[in-house]
Amino acid sequence: MTTSTFPYDDVDFTYAPGPFVDLAETDLGQTLWQFLTQPHIVHAMVIAVRLGAAPVSAISEDLLTAFGSGDPYQQPKEALMSGLQQRFPIGQSVSLDQIKRMIGHMIRQILGQLGLTIRTRNSPANDPLGIFTTSARYEAARTASTP
Repeated sequence: MTTSTFPYDDVDFTYAPGPFVDLAETDLGQTLWQFLTQPHIVHAMVIAVRLGAAPVSAISEDLLTAFGSGDPYQQPKEALMSGLQQRFPIGQSVSLDQIKRMIGHMIRQILGQLGLTIRTRNSPANDPLGIFTTSARYEAARTASTP
């Protein structure tokens, strides 16, 4: 029996944190990058792009499972932030909005390294958990032979 692999299983994604350098260099930033570059997470984002959906909508449940508090009485946003605060020493100085912006920045670089470009910005994320409200939408990069 052969194992199916994705064409990006062996891609060595690199992250240039730019405005997120302080957060990206923390254990939280490093762990989020490792999470986002896992082949099944990249695959979910690519499939979302192919379907015209926001990449974050395809990974929010995995993100909550990996980093949330596990408290069924918390709303997903609160459970995610609570879990992140329990696991990483981020204190009150880092907001969930900052973390979500860095995740979006990371996703942009991952998808860019796969040849995908931003089609629209600040589109409704249609995130089933409501963690992300807006997101960029992506498309395959146009080449000279692509209309």
